Amino acid sequence: MAKIKTASKPVAKTKTAKVAKTESSYEVQGEKCFYFCNGQVVSRLNDLPGVLRNIDEGTYGYHVNSERNDISAWVGDVFLKRDLSQKIQKSKNRTNMASVIEKELKH
Repeated sequence: MAKIKTASKPVAKTKTAKVAKTESSYEVQGEKCFYFCNGQVVSRLNDLPGVLRNIDEGTYGYHVNSERNDISAWVGDVFLKRDLSQKIQKSKNRTNMASVIEKELKH
């Protein structure tokens, strides 16, 4: 008798990361990390506020401008934190963005 395969939920072909959650810290590896144009790499969401406070305006402006917000997209697409992604999208500068992320991660 042949085995019949039953279909499970369809799997969307998106590039979501396998996210490890440890003590309100989200961490990814490899291509799922955020690669800033200045060479800095962020793999933990908890590290992002510190990096934002220390990068130069040119680096920030490359990733966050009127055409795109790479940081918001990374948080929403990789960590699936859509609410935080929307809050980041509304941030007016890198210091404000860092504060928004820290506040959200404390909850």
